[in-house]
Amino acid sequence: MNRYLQNSSSYFTTGSTFLFLPGNHSLNISLNLAAVSNISFRGSGNGYTTVITCTDGIILENITGFNIQALTFMIYLIQQEEKPVIACVSCHDVMITDTLFQGGRQDSFGRVINSADSDFTIINCTFEGNTDSYGGAIFAPVLNLMGNLFNRNTATGDGGAIHGTMSNISLYGNNFTRNRANSGST
Repeated sequence: MNRYLQNSSSYFTTGSTFLFLPGNHSLNISLNLAAVSNISFRGSGNGYTTVITCTDGIILENITGFNIQALTFMIYLIQQEEKPVIACVSCHDVMITDTLFQGGRQDSFGRVINSADSDFTIINCTFEGNTDSYGGAIFAPVLNLMGNLFNRNTATGDGGAIHGTMSNISLYGNNFTRNRANSGST
């Protein structure tokens, strides 16, 4: 069964948790909710049984406290190739845990995560087989990365797995394997 969550400000209130049961789900949202905080998207079980496909990705603006946990994003199904899975503008305390991002391709900045001014904590996630011009998986200035796997990500420019300019990036216990770029494979 395929389930769909659409844009509606009435769904998203402070402290909302959206639980996705095992199966396939479609997710296409654009949120600009300056007065709303602490929104969570959670999969039940492990991240490999709850699969999310996006037509336009997740666009977040002016949100404090956004969490993604235990989901799988099969990125090759995204219809708009020039959009990342998660785009953030002026977001704070974005946390992603136990999630798989696999197979995204675009020609821009950060196929999975793209942000010029938001901060992320990413724990125990897998970024595999993503391709972009700069940052095959991630393009962001503030990152705390712990226990993640970056495997076979590619950038045609800089940063096979991660690209950060003027960045504050903390790395602890991550595994980078077979990432490629013209400059800086990690």
